[in-house]
Amino acid sequence: MSLLTLKGVSKVFGGLRAVNDVDLSVEPGEIVGLIGPNGAGKTTLVNVVSGVFKPTAGTIEFDGKRIDGLKPYQISRLGVARTYQVVQPFPEMTVLENVMAPATFAAGARSVSEAQDQAMEAIDFLGLGSEANKLASELTLAGRKRLELAKSLAMKPKVLLLDEVNAGLNPAEIDTALELIRAIARRGVTIILIEHLMKVVMTLCNRIVVLHHGAKIAEGEPRAITKDERVIQAYLGNRYAEANAGKASNG
Repeated sequence: MSLLTLKGVSKVFGGLRAVNDVDLSVEPGEIVGLIGPNGAGKTTLVNVVSGVFKPTAGTIEFDGKRIDGLKPYQISRLGVARTYQVVQPFPEMTVLENVMAPATFAAGARSVSEAQDQAMEAIDFLGLGSEANKLASELTLAGRKRLELAKSLAMKPKVLLLDEVNAGLNPAEIDTALELIRAIARRGVTIILIEHLMKVVMTLCNRIVVLHHGAKIAEGEPRAITKDERVIQAYLGNRYAEANAGKASNG
């Protein structure tokens, strides 16, 4: 049975159909890339899955339970966590305090000490142990991105929705982030990844889903997606397709 299933999911804002009749099934253990041009509906779709928006039409099932219409905190407690493209930690709280909050309110820690233990486990896992007592405002952008991941991990998710976690990072920081995402996946967390960097998507993902104007226009394994004419026209462009073809022929 699929862990997450969307059937005919749409979201309309006034006259704008931001998500249009999307079907999607995600299996346990997958890393699924969600790509498409700006305005394609990627973040809106994640917002619908995580309960920020209620779908205008369609159904969403997670782990055998209907979740469309539930509130975000209810969905997070079932095991769906997400990060945000623009990271906004509580700046005047420490790294540890920031991570204790989701451990308490989403993961259901029964005491302050249990929340602290859960938070420190996530912090250490993300390599932030030496900065646990720093204010979040003192972290670099890369550090704040790690903090965002630590907050999501402290929720003990079964599915993690990552919204452009590599935005703004330099190449070395991106390589580190890739290793962290792989390590999270090895813990048994299923991942849906919104990403514009094709290097990241091609490296990490088992499967790629492409949105354009709110609709799913393609889905498949990464190499096939880069050769799909609809994807080339809507998103990748001929230059990327030609370069990719050249690498394939040279390989």
